[in-house]
Amino acid sequence: MSEIPVSGASAVYSGKRYSILRGGKDWVAIRTEPREEVSDAVERGESTLAPGHCEARTKIPITALNRVFDVDVTALIARRQVSLGNRWAGGCIRIRFVDLPTAARDLAAHLAGESDSR
Repeated sequence: MSEIPVSGASAVYSGKRYSILRGGKDWVAIRTEPREEVSDAVERGESTLAPGHCEARTKIPITALNRVFDVDVTALIARRQVSLGNRWAGGCIRIRFVDLPTAARDLAAHLAGESDSR
């Protein structure tokens, strides 16, 4: 199964799409595979997602990027529109509500009912 896309800043570097984790005036840190070869790497390291969960990141100059763009991913859960935010440890994705605040309570009740029935 392919990875579910999430909202956030992305970049194309050497023909491949990467999520941007953070950036500065003349650099960005992109999410990479732990041993992935990145010829323009200025620095490599790990970002902590949660205790015991890290992801590889590589800092590269902005000038090395082919393109930078913003992604906005929305979905319907129980007929309520949500935005799929950043990815967390263990494959979890932060959900942000696009609808009224009451929708969050309705969805929480709906999901609680689903988990209780399993």
